[in-house]
Amino acid sequence: MENFIQRPEALNRWYEEKLHLHRDLNGGFMEEHFQENEDLPETTIFRIQNLAPLIGSLAEAGVRIIDYVDENERGKFAWIYDPDGHKVALWQPWDESQSLVDLPEPE
Repeated sequence: MENFIQRPEALNRWYEEKLHLHRDLNGGFMEEHFQENEDLPETTIFRIQNLAPLIGSLAEAGVRIIDYVDENERGKFAWIYDPDGHKVALWQPWDESQSLVDLPEPE
């Protein structure tokens, strides 16, 4: 299965280094475990505060950026792939009270 994580610690380091997400045993980082034959979610969505500089640093680091929507009615979006080929959506909402319901898919 192409989206199954083979090296979890290496992928955790990538998320820490590139997206500044840090695991905390008291919460703040969600880790899910799936069986190899289970259907996996297609996209993981992270809500962030400042998208433009992050996209710049990811591009400089050679991260594959699928699409970048500078502005739409829901905020700013970018879609990237992590090293294991998982699609990741980065969302900077216009309003902190916005929910994740009905987010757009990349074009």
